[in-house]
Amino acid sequence: MLRVILCITIAITATSAWEVLNSVPEPGRVVDGAAITYGGDRVWGVFPNPDSEITYLLYYNPNDNQWHLPSEPEVAFEMLKHTGITYDWKYDDIVFIIGEEDGEPMLYWYIPSTEEWDYDDIVDFSLDDGASIAYRPNPYHCMLYPIPGWLYCLPGGDREFWRYWIPSPWGPVAVDGIYPGQGATIADQTPVFIWEETPEAIEYRLVVATDPNFFTTIIDVTTATPQYQVETEMENGTYYWKTASRSSSSTWNWSEVHTFTLQGGWEQLDSIPEYINEGAALAYEPNYYGTECLVAFIGSSTHCYRYDLNPAGSWVRIHDSRTQNPGSALATRVLKPPYPTSRWGIFGGYDSLYEHAPPIGWTAYGDEEAVLPKLLGPGASLAYFPGDDSNYLYLIVGEDDEDNARNDFYRLRIPLFLDDSGDGDGGQTAYIQSIPQQTRIINSNRSITIEYSLDTPANVRISVYDAIGRLIKALHAGHQRAGAHQLHWEAQTSGACFVLLDIGDKQVRLKTVVR
Repeated sequence: MLRVILCITIAITATSAWEVLNSVPEPGRVVDGAAITYGGDRVWGVFPNPDSEITYLLYYNPNDNQWHLPSEPEVAFEMLKHTGITYDWKYDDIVFIIGEEDGEPMLYWYIPSTEEWDYDDIVDFSLDDGASIAYRPNPYHCMLYPIPGWLYCLPGGDREFWRYWIPSPWGPVAVDGIYPGQGATIADQTPVFIWEETPEAIEYRLVVATDPNFFTTIIDVTTATPQYQVETEMENGTYYWKTASRSSSSTWNWSEVHTFTLQGGWEQLDSIPEYINEGAALAYEPNYYGTECLVAFIGSSTHCYRYDLNPAGSWVRIHDSRTQNPGSALATRVLKPPYPTSRWGIFGGYDSLYEHAPPIGWTAYGDEEAVLPKLLGPGASLAYFPGDDSNYLYLIVGEDDEDNARNDFYRLRIPLFLDDSGDGDGGQTAYIQSIPQQTRIINSNRSITIEYSLDTPANVRISVYDAIGRLIKALHAGHQRAGAHQLHWEAQTSGACFVLLDIGDKQVRLKTVVR
């Protein structure tokens, strides 16, 4: 039985101000419809150009402080409206863009490694003011669940909320000699069926049905090889399939029955409680205090909402923000547990950066660093970038009051967490000046006391996570005066745990073991 005392001195100091970077070059224009996102160690941006009536995709490389066109010929579309951009940063390095082209809603994707483009018509819904999109990786990704993730979309102009099942870009991978594997879930609506080759077979037969007795057969074909490519899209649902082979001297020899689930394309989820308007935004959070979620602005309001993903829930209203005028945007910290997620917001017509810190709500970030370089307008956007030695927020400020494009580009350094070795994650010691090594362990029935000292008054929140990043306990201390403080927690289980202290806009993580 242990009593763990973590003695921590927190010094709150200012971070650096916004840094001016190379502007977005022509033909890109930072106007209404522009947006940026992080992916593949780059900042990607979609930039409509009203003069040429063409929309361009460009990326910024922090290593050379330059913007680039990703390939030749120029990566461009017809003029897009109601755009949104996100990135598969987990598995495949794919840029996803939604936009309305000549009144038709479209989903585009670009694979940087192969410089290939593809697109899909959106027939389930239309796009309107406030359209936004966010990528979520599949935490259960495997050969029987070859789906790299989902796109979540608030189409705008309504309360609708949709999810897109991203098909695997790697091609089919046979499991135990067959594809789709037994019990698999796939998102490819025109799948290829693969089965094992039979020696001396002269032909094969494939039968696919929607019931295990094959009364509702939808495919019954004979092939010369042990595979068959479906050419017409199959509907979502559960399927059963079997194959047969025969030689020149035999009848059909049937396999056992296999089953798989097809879930592809767009799927409508529970509507958000309010209409989405211009100024709306959507962002994915991998670890909102132990739960995956989405967070959303609805636009033209102050209301914010959260949607838990695992397990899937419904939209819940959280702390209100500044008015979400055109030019508002969201960014979230994408890090593995046990780090909690941070949310940052910008709001059209305002000149400050805001951070959301439960249970406090939206507050101006830091001191001098909260002031943005310019007032925000339509097309303003914010992206979080987890660099190797520093984290950054990247910013475009959008149009001015006269609807003139402003191609200015900025970044702000964000403090990193301190790891349990005390070595830091690259620069955090500049923000947390003193963490004395005064930890001692006393046997006291698993009672953990967390002692800390504040140089200045601050809002304090302490969270405890287990070794795999699950939230064990949230200790909300609220606003506290300068000086020494302590919080107590009674551990219920043994093992390693991480204690996360949020002090104002700074964080510290320490590790301990309960035996």
